[in-house]
Amino acid sequence: MSSSDETTQVDAPDVTVAIPTYNSGATVADTMRSVFAQTGCTFEIVVADDGSADNSIHVVKQTADGDPRVRIVEVGPSKPGPSTARNTAMKLARGRYIATADADDLMTPDRLATLVAYGDETGADVVADNILRRFIDEDPVREVVLFEPEALRARPKISLLALVDPNMKDHYGAPVGYLKPLIRTDSWRRLGVRYDENVSVADDHYFLAELLARGADIRVTDHVGYIYMTHSGSHSYRITPEKFINGLDAEDRFMARHAGEFDAETLAACRRRRDWLLRMGRLENIVYALKARKPIEALSHGLGAPAAWPYLATRFSAIGANKLRAAYSRAARAI
Repeated sequence: MSSSDETTQVDAPDVTVAIPTYNSGATVADTMRSVFAQTGCTFEIVVADDGSADNSIHVVKQTADGDPRVRIVEVGPSKPGPSTARNTAMKLARGRYIATADADDLMTPDRLATLVAYGDETGADVVADNILRRFIDEDPVREVVLFEPEALRARPKISLLALVDPNMKDHYGAPVGYLKPLIRTDSWRRLGVRYDENVSVADDHYFLAELLARGADIRVTDHVGYIYMTHSGSHSYRITPEKFINGLDAEDRFMARHAGEFDAETLAACRRRRDWLLRMGRLENIVYALKARKPIEALSHGLGAPAAWPYLATRFSAIGANKLRAAYSRAARAI
């Protein structure tokens, strides 16, 4: 690379890739290498560490090996969360576009160039591509393309309704809140949207919702470029009851900001999403109570969730059958 090319890479890249890390020493090197492997565009990497207690920062420095395209910022020792880390990294962006990548995910070598070309062609504020979900704990490893390609081609412009309405969550084969966006930096600054730092689940969903609520043009392509590594240690692998409560709080904040701006259809969709989250949270409470061997607590949660009654009936039937089998075994041993 000539000195002029290197200056362009560092000072005015096509894309800034923001990577939040927290105890990501085992995976972040692969994430960074997948960015280094990008072809057809220039880029920089900004790693924002969220108070890691492991060797994440050492691994990042070792992987960067002095590459001037990599910058590291420590968000703080108090672990403020991945949204704070993303916002910190994005504020430092020098690229025309900003991409975010989780520190245990990957991207195909042509991903950034494909999205930059699509963004330039459409003039959209935000572009995104299809996602390959890789279940790496399974043997053999299983892979699933998340969104229906035909749906992405038929409906490339994402609407707020498609994002928030649970009745449309499978409109594209999967909820569009999973999309990993490439954002035009000028649009991001003009719209003033940041990741909600109080959100611990579905942070990309609420980021996209805020962008759409403020008028952003979001487009998708059927190109499969982001690889979502699903494993037991993934940040979003398990949704706890506490995270559902956090999601309800995020819904309430979103509605408080925008309820006066939405039409009746969008308002109704937002209320349906909140009701859906409430039902899902109750179901998670039931599951957790059953796993903790607290059937009375599970029943208590189930009284407020009629949709969960068939599930409860099945589980309690199984529990009853197991108890009968155990009693029979004890009796047989006593004879």
